[in-house]
Amino acid sequence: MNRAEQLKIEGNKAYKNNEYKKAAKIYRDAIQIDVYNPTLYSNRAQCFLHLGDYERALKDTTSGLKLGNSGRVTVKLNYRQGMALLGLGRLQDAEVAFWNVLSLDPQNERAREQLAGLEAKESSINRAKNRGNSNQFSNNVESNHLDTTANMSPMHYLTALKHVSEDKKINGYRYILDLKETTYVQLFKDSGIDTEFLDFYLHAARCALVTDIIGNPDRTIMNHLRLFASFKRFDLAMEKCDVTLKQSILKVTEEKFPQLRQQIRQFIK
Repeated sequence: MNRAEQLKIEGNKAYKNNEYKKAAKIYRDAIQIDVYNPTLYSNRAQCFLHLGDYERALKDTTSGLKLGNSGRVTVKLNYRQGMALLGLGRLQDAEVAFWNVLSLDPQNERAREQLAGLEAKESSINRAKNRGNSNQFSNNVESNHLDTTANMSPMHYLTALKHVSEDKKINGYRYILDLKETTYVQLFKDSGIDTEFLDFYLHAARCALVTDIIGNPDRTIMNHLRLFASFKRFDLAMEKCDVTLKQSILKVTEEKFPQLRQQIRQFIK
């Protein structure tokens, strides 16, 4: 057994005894010997999380993920990165980290719980801002019908979509992914694609790629992106969408649908 492995065992013992500072120092010594071992970064990050040192926890998880390992340690690193980001108040980035966990481990209940908590916070704020739009869209989702012939602007749809209650959010994702292309043409052909709507759509796309809310998500999303790219201001809208969200989608696509990697990169920039 090499010295780095011996130190890891000692660090694990200190951690189990709730001696987090001591454990972190031991893992530090191990890292100095074995700088390319992602488990050591993951273990030390967990110590920093217990100590409330979220900056150093984030730094360790980032270092560990850069090593490009796979398997359980990568799942742990992504989850601990999400917890560090939560501690720093970076909620959108934390959401991306937890989605990364699910892309690697779809049954990870802890990540699902964290995402549910994040979405609940966002939903409670949004409901307070626009309860009327929420009620209207919830009814439409339940009946799977939206009157697209009415003189409503794309922003009206966006507002309704973004303010649905938590228990309807998955239905909202499924709803916009199931919309016919002719409906999107009615919405955006003249006005051009809207940045906020596109950002919401990308959230739905990521959810579909990671979970099973719709069949053939890769084909559906590619068809929609091709259509959206034909609308005015698409490139500008895509450029303004959340960077970490776009990176998460590209990562999931590369892992689950590698044959689409180059195609989807043409649209998600």
